[in-house]
Amino acid sequence: LLFHFYQLFCQHLDTAMQIYPHKRSFSYSDLLFAKKVSHIQASVDFDSHYYLDLLTPIIEDSESELLPTLLTYLLDGGGEVKATAEMLYVHRNTVLYRLNKARSLLHCDLNKMPQAYDVYLAAALQRLHNTTI
Repeated sequence: LLFHFYQLFCQHLDTAMQIYPHKRSFSYSDLLFAKKVSHIQASVDFDSHYYLDLLTPIIEDSESELLPTLLTYLLDGGGEVKATAEMLYVHRNTVLYRLNKARSLLHCDLNKMPQAYDVYLAAALQRLHNTTI
């Protein structure tokens, strides 16, 4: 198990750092998730397009701060409004407003699985996509 963790660490640390730029240490599950996201991004099949297309309504919305708020909430803030507000230097009500608008545009409750997981994976792919452009 230790050797497998070391392999994951060596092969997917850069990806994990791009997905979670505020983290300083990574768990085994963080690295496994980074591996999964990396494989989806590299694929040319339906999966990559499906996940990236999930965020299209937010990307196309006139309110430019929706996507950064959603990415921060899901990937950096651990799904906590207070932590997200502190990271973005905005009031918690601003975060709540943006998340409610994102939920409405996505037609998704960010607290219900499995659709919330798809949005989480899409957020990771979006962040990885934006750092590799």
